[in-house]
Amino acid sequence: MLKYVNKGCTKEEILKAAETVKNTFVDVSVMVMPGLGGKKFYDEHMESTAEVLGRIKPRFLTFMGVNPASSCLYARIMKKEQEKGENRPLTNKELTGQMIGIIDRMPVFRTKIGCFNRQIDAVGHNPLNFGSYNIYDRYDKDQVVRSLRFRLQYRM
Repeated sequence: MLKYVNKGCTKEEILKAAETVKNTFVDVSVMVMPGLGGKKFYDEHMESTAEVLGRIKPRFLTFMGVNPASSCLYARIMKKEQEKGENRPLTNKELTGQMIGIIDRMPVFRTKIGCFNRQIDAVGHNPLNFGSYNIYDRYDKDQVVRSLRFRLQYRM
């Protein structure tokens, strides 16, 4: 998927960079973009992202759905695939479900998770924003997942 979205690096390079930062005693911060890759990469994005997060164990984790400019390569690829019926952007409910799925699948580690409203960044899109949650153990993570699933079910 990193190649699909023209990230310009591999999973191994991301993991190596995170390890380098950890060795400096600087807190690692990661921004995850749920929805990236559209419906075609829905499951792969959840699984791979949860795996990488478990290996990096960032101290801070932010979710920001992508809202690409129509002129960027990613938007042009998505448009072509959509016209062919091969892919499509996620609905707000699917985007939120993917975010929750990533949190649910990642192993437990100490982190602070946030998903802020779309006014923070013009390119961002968060249909279910929340301030931040601290996760210290399995109970905290399960509480976050239950809370977000409840909000997804009853508020969207």
